[in-house]
Amino acid sequence: MQSTIGEEVEVLTEFKKLMRYLGLEHVPQYHRYQSMAILKSLCKGEQFYSEDNKSDYIYFLLSGVLRGYTIEQDGKDITDCFLFRYGQAHIGFLNTGENGFLTERAEAVTDVSVMCFEVQALSAEIYNSLELSRLYSAKLMESYVEHWVHKNVRFRFSASDRYLWFLKAYPGLIDIVPHKHIASYLGVTPETLSRLRRNLREEI
Repeated sequence: MQSTIGEEVEVLTEFKKLMRYLGLEHVPQYHRYQSMAILKSLCKGEQFYSEDNKSDYIYFLLSGVLRGYTIEQDGKDITDCFLFRYGQAHIGFLNTGENGFLTERAEAVTDVSVMCFEVQALSAEIYNSLELSRLYSAKLMESYVEHWVHKNVRFRFSASDRYLWFLKAYPGLIDIVPHKHIASYLGVTPETLSRLRRNLREEI
């Protein structure tokens, strides 16, 4: 289906805004990146991709809340991360060579808007752009730090302190994200999360 002029303007507007945020508005490859950009909108509850429909794209969040999760062998749904800040990046499918692939499912917790770039095409550009190489490294480090902090919180903090950490680290999400996903992320049962919320309200 051919895009309308209005849709093309929207893609260009969002692309310009994202490039400014990422500090790439003056790179020589700017127009090449623009030709790669895909603006995608998803409705609440809609999956970006799944194990059977792996994504070869890197997503930059423009609006809404995204949940990354994995499915354990017993079928249990484990929430692994939340994206809610503008410009956060998410890669769900990564070829690791001889060791196979790293995969993660993702869904829209709310209505979501993202800017997508094909990983293979973007990877080729990393070698030609110092700015993009630095950005890629920064986003990998950002993701690593967030996952490391989350891991330490889950295994070192009490359930109460985990909940207080979540409220500070993810402001407002307690009123947006289904509590079963937050409980999974914090490594507690939904019943425990309800008790922690009730206790905090009583203290206030």
